[in-house]
Amino acid sequence: MICLQQDYDLQPASPRTRDAFIELARNALIPAVERHGGRLVGAFFGNQDWFLRVTHFLEFPDLAAFETWRRDMRNDAAACDAQKQAEVLAPIRNEMLLESLGVVPDDALDKGIDAARETPQGIYTAAQLKVAPGRMDDFEKLLRGAAASLPILTSWRPVAGDPDLVIDLWKGDVERSVSPYAPTTDALNGFMDPLREVAPNERVVRYFPLPYSPLA
Repeated sequence: MICLQQDYDLQPASPRTRDAFIELARNALIPAVERHGGRLVGAFFGNQDWFLRVTHFLEFPDLAAFETWRRDMRNDAAACDAQKQAEVLAPIRNEMLLESLGVVPDDALDKGIDAARETPQGIYTAAQLKVAPGRMDDFEKLLRGAAASLPILTSWRPVAGDPDLVIDLWKGDVERSVSPYAPTTDALNGFMDPLREVAPNERVVRYFPLPYSPLA
């Protein structure tokens, strides 16, 4: 699977701007995405990088489908108009094309979306890991062995760009689920110790679902 991460930094950074963006996304942005074969899997806001940053994760079966989507979006007047309106609300934007790392079960993300329909999760966590040069195979082996027992929905890496970056999307607030002052368990140490050997640097970003997010 291919995923397009879209970050929108709202200006002015206020609840009023967020509400306007939500209305635009519901009525125009996301319908255009889905009209041409894209699939919204997550729509979030967060405050760690930029106050009221909105992040969309759009999924495509493969690169060919993504290229077809891009072409069709450019030729869709309504989609172009919606994007121009988004640029007014979020003049600063960034996109990153990601691909599945292939170590988390393929159906984990769909199961997470189905579960969110029944019981909204309310918060998600992106773990952005910097894998040590030459250790990606070791990282994949470690994550593949642990993924089934962890609340990880998917694991991505950039199609182009930093070859050692991995983004894991987790259910819940992973950092706050364990007391920072409690003694670590053998199980946690058994995962974290080898993880830090192959991925010494990690950044944690909390995401809060927007009203139209499939991951609620």
